[in-house]
Amino acid sequence: VVVAQTSQGPVVVTHPSDNEYVGFSGRCPHAGCTVAEVLENTIHCNCHGSTFDASTGDRLGGPAPTGLAPVAIQVSDGEIYLA
Repeated sequence: VVVAQTSQGPVVVTHPSDNEYVGFSGRCPHAGCTVAEVLENTIHCNCHGSTFDASTGDRLGGPAPTGLAPVAIQVSDGEIYLA
């Protein structure tokens, strides 16, 4: 699980199951803050307390009006790339 800065802005990559990696925008849809961390399958934005499901990006709580937008990624030879 990582929050990385990319040429497309911050991206959160999570690992919900053994063979699955998923990517989401790391920018909170509430005020545009970069999300801070992923704990116990929940992505947290520390600016105003929004939380998101780390498997789906869906909004769980806080002032964010929507979930995190998906970002296409690919995994090759143990490396993660933007698709």
